[in-house]
Amino acid sequence: MQNVELIVTYTLKHGMRQRFLDEVYAEGIPQKVLEEDGCLRYEYCLSVDDEERLVLIEKWQSEQQQKKHLAQAHMQALKVIKERYVLDTKVEMFT
Repeated sequence: MQNVELIVTYTLKHGMRQRFLDEVYAEGIPQKVLEEDGCLRYEYCLSVDDEERLVLIEKWQSEQQQKKHLAQAHMQALKVIKERYVLDTKVEMFT
């Protein structure tokens, strides 16, 4: 099994970064993801240079587990939150 790491960069609507994070944490999404089979890391990091930028670092035991993660109910909740606050999402995957 080969670990997979993702760097997800969000560009948020002006002034919405904290509201986005507040909703994500209120829904318990990070904790739910960390409890998923194969999740080794799920961490949001704030950009100090750009208030509209947010980086998510994910690490999974396998690509199959990461793909299964995308079908979870809490990921559908995240999609709804993203629709309100996120302008753009860039995903980079490393194996």
